[in-house]
Amino acid sequence: MRKLLFISMAVLLFAACQKESITENKSQFDAVSESSQANNPKARPISGDLNNAPDPDAAPVLCSGVVPISGQNLIYGNVSHMGKLKSGTVGIALDCEITNFPSALDPSFRATINFNEIWVAANGDKLFSSSTIYIVGDPATQNTTFTWTGSNIVTGGTGRFEGATGGWQQLNGKFFADGTATWSISGNITY
Repeated sequence: MRKLLFISMAVLLFAACQKESITENKSQFDAVSESSQANNPKARPISGDLNNAPDPDAAPVLCSGVVPISGQNLIYGNVSHMGKLKSGTVGIALDCEITNFPSALDPSFRATINFNEIWVAANGDKLFSSSTIYIVGDPATQNTTFTWTGSNIVTGGTGRFEGATGGWQQLNGKFFADGTATWSISGNITY
């Protein structure tokens, strides 16, 4: 009987040690799993509807040294993976080149503008991008309104966007005579 009791106690003690070992291994597995997920970025579709207004405090940038444009635009709207954009979301004009002055042969004003953007998500994380847009004036409005197309390339970010890559197209872009604009975006981002 004593042998049976001793064997039973030994089995229970051994099982108890094994359970702790399994628990420790599970915790280590969970930590490794979380770490590998954090370092395993995924491609995700990104889209949004945006508008902007010129920053009245920013110095202008001259298109081909002649036509002034806003040096910085304040961007507003909602973007997937970011939510409602926070204050500080801006497009900073780097340079601008006029590719067509209106003439009798081609009455549309055309220009190419390069920007750097800072996108501030609802939680404060930032996404950085650079873009090139191609604008075309509307001769019916004496070239005071414009349409545009363009694309953005993601160059990194902070928080969950650290190391982000990807890009998107700018769609349905419209500049108005008061300097405001509307557009939408569609593409992919990996983070």
